[in-house]
Amino acid sequence: MNAEHPARRVEDVTDAFDQLSALLDRFESLDTVLTRLTDSALATIPDTGSASVTVLRHEHARTAAATHPWAAELDEHQYSAEDGPCLHAARTGRLVRLDTAETDRWPEFSRAARDQDVAVAVGVPLLIDDDIVNTSAALNLTTPQHQAFDPLDEALLELFTHALSTAINHAYRHQQARRLADQLGDALDNRDVIGQAKGLLMARHHCGPEQAFDYLRTASQQSNVKLRDVAARLVAGETANHRD
Repeated sequence: MNAEHPARRVEDVTDAFDQLSALLDRFESLDTVLTRLTDSALATIPDTGSASVTVLRHEHARTAAATHPWAAELDEHQYSAEDGPCLHAARTGRLVRLDTAETDRWPEFSRAARDQDVAVAVGVPLLIDDDIVNTSAALNLTTPQHQAFDPLDEALLELFTHALSTAINHAYRHQQARRLADQLGDALDNRDVIGQAKGLLMARHHCGPEQAFDYLRTASQQSNVKLRDVAARLVAGETANHRD
């Protein structure tokens, strides 16, 4: 158990908070940010032997970051068994503390953890926004110390889980915004090429815009090709004719 002077540990907490704030201000991928945060947790929370983050999306679990390869392998033992401290924390929203000597609970994981000299494993749920559906996550910590993680450590854990939750929420929001921007871009591209194709048909057949669109729709149905692709081929063919 860590015996460092409480005042010094409070300073460590303050330094950790500053570091976390700086990390969250960076524009980096989710996995990169989570890797930095787990490294920071390992360095700051006393007696921690490893740290990792499990993201559970549509019941598919993956380790998004881990301080050690063997920590990620421990997570895999839980995924293969479809249960364990980190999955339980992610699903229930409750902190789980497992003494690996308790072989009656998650025995496969406990055996694998003891092989890595893990005495205690902790799964801490992360707060994922409700509008990010079918997604949950947990911070996973291990320690070789049976008496590790005192109340001050728990306060520091709360700080890290807040930072990790913020990182995940920001990343998914950025992902959603990027997907929407791509969809809007595609819609604008579709509108432009369909408009060009309608103009060509109107000039060729001396018809109005509605009849020109009917030409495109009929061609799309008969060829079983998307209307946008029919329009793009028409525009490309006209461009090629002009070049010749």
